Amino acid sequence: RLGFNADDTAVLTSLVQYHLLLPEVATRRDLDDPVTIETVAQSVGSRRTLDLLHALTESDALATGPAAWSEWKAALIDDLVGRARASLAGEAVPAEPQVASAHADLVSAPGLQVRMTPSSAATQVVVAADDRPGLLADIAGVLALNRLEVRSADTQTVGDRAVSSWVVHPLYGDPPTQEQVWHDLERAFAGGIDVAAKLAARQQPPRTTSAPARVDFITGAASSADVLEVRAHDEPGLLHRLGTAVTQAGAFITAARVATL
Repeated sequence: RLGFNADDTAVLTSLVQYHLLLPEVATRRDLDDPVTIETVAQSVGSRRTLDLLHALTESDALATGPAAWSEWKAALIDDLVGRARASLAGEAVPAEPQVASAHADLVSAPGLQVRMTPSSAATQVVVAADDRPGLLADIAGVLALNRLEVRSADTQTVGDRAVSSWVVHPLYGDPPTQEQVWHDLERAFAGGIDVAAKLAARQQPPRTTSAPARVDFITGAASSADVLEVRAHDEPGLLHRLGTAVTQAGAFITAARVATL
């Protein structure tokens, strides 16, 4: 009725149908898994539609409000679009996790490595360590003990090392120093800090009731792992309890995407 030809109508229909595809996949899926990239490439069908969807995603989020768009989300979506564009061009999708070049030295260095980059808006904390069950929970717990609110997080396993990047903000005052975070993590890893007990001692009864947590398993969303989605009311220590529950259930976290809204 608007006078568009069949090709343009098909493109516009796809843009409307998949207008949430990029942000949902970028923030909830493992971008190093070929299944993730193939799913996006097959959905959009062409590089032209992918580029239009990329622009629409950003404009849609910016129009929604400042909470709907961030540097973290933009970087994930840019990464996803780059990989999907390569797939549509017939290029091979990397099978191994790709670590940001800025953190590659932390992955190759031995033992516990911590790098903190403070800014006026938030602080980035990057942690690299030998991978093991419960590692994510321990890191999240130590950040909570230092009264750092997690705004977003991105974790992945590379060989026998795990690297996680956290965007955090102190609940009040200044953030701890890099040396303090390293020291607390080292003690927690060695069993010198009972993270769960300390967090439990701090826990306050909720002031208001909140909706129950939602837990979903998404089948077929990864090539060699199960995808678990959890939405819950945010509170200090939530990520520590979540990571601990996954570990106690006998599961192993290979990658995670975390966002606080």
